[in-house]
Amino acid sequence: HTGNYLAIAIARECTLGIDIEQVKARNNLPGLAEKCFSPAEINAWQQLPEAEQITGFFRLWTAKEAFVKATGQGIQLGMDRCIVDTQSWKGFCAVPEEFEPAVDWRLRGFDLAEGIVGALVVNNPKSPSLAITPYPLEWMEEPD
Repeated sequence: HTGNYLAIAIARECTLGIDIEQVKARNNLPGLAEKCFSPAEINAWQQLPEAEQITGFFRLWTAKEAFVKATGQGIQLGMDRCIVDTQSWKGFCAVPEEFEPAVDWRLRGFDLAEGIVGALVVNNPKSPSLAITPYPLEWMEEPD
């Protein structure tokens, strides 16, 4: 889902998750949103200008997927069980009870490259600033 890009997250004294996705139109985005987003997230997404809705979808998706990866449960946890704070985009309004409190989870969205968005989620509110450093991976490119 990410072309020739990958993301690796490294940290100490915290639990973290990372996700990246290629931003591209797909027929099933409204259906995925209905299944995986909260009513508040759907409303925030639908309020975006039409030109920003595809990118907005993937910003929400990567935040939620980074969270479920951080828990170690993956999407079986239920993407609808974590609710992104779409006002600040720096955390979550709600998380599953077993991972509370929501305020302990920090979110950092980022643009990895043109058309590639991502999110990093960390469960330590005292962790240092979250830094994202892209490195080109020429070895992954297909030969001419």
